[in-house]
Amino acid sequence: MKNNFFIVIEGIDASGKTGLIELLKSQLELEQNSSIKNYFGEKIYFTSEPYGPNKETKYSQLSSLIFSNCFSSVSEAFLFLAMRSDHLFNFIIPKLQENSLIFCDRYYLSTLAYQAYLKKVELDLLDSNMKYISKGTKPLVTFVLQISKEEHSKHKSHKREDNKYDSVNSFSYDSLVSAYDWAIQHLRESGEEIVLIPSSLSWEEKAQLVISYIERLIAK
Repeated sequence: MKNNFFIVIEGIDASGKTGLIELLKSQLELEQNSSIKNYFGEKIYFTSEPYGPNKETKYSQLSSLIFSNCFSSVSEAFLFLAMRSDHLFNFIIPKLQENSLIFCDRYYLSTLAYQAYLKKVELDLLDSNMKYISKGTKPLVTFVLQISKEEHSKHKSHKREDNKYDSVNSFSYDSLVSAYDWAIQHLRESGEEIVLIPSSLSWEEKAQLVISYIERLIAK
């Protein structure tokens, strides 16, 4: 898709995805970052999975069913894919067709990490269904927040998280890192752009890394 400014923010549980997105919202209003605002105007949108752009009721209801742990791993995966299909065709794709900029908290990388690697759902099953529902729509780039084991433990102990994806899918730090490393490799081998955000950067530097990437693209 032409002008596919679809940006995904990923990372393991408690890595700061939601916080980074909130910071991006405020940083994009600054004069120093006006080139992005001037390019897209009001067509800058923020959304998330599995809840959509406005924590829509239909997604929340389905998510509650998934997080009740009463489904098999395969059934859970198909429910997530069903919500993604709806999210794509009712929000993401229409906005991209308007040449909008979209930031999404979680996407297919999380599916690969949780459903394929950690819950052992067949990879080919996920890939084929994802290919079918996306109709060629892929993120322009996926940014992955890195976090040290010490920082992860600290963040987990102080975390207040509305998104139950992390709290219900409770895996160790080492398991999550292995899962995300595997998922990153798979997407890179599939030709997708993945950019790692080092944990050593300040939050302002992390946000600026994302903003600078977009600025370079719109300047071409």
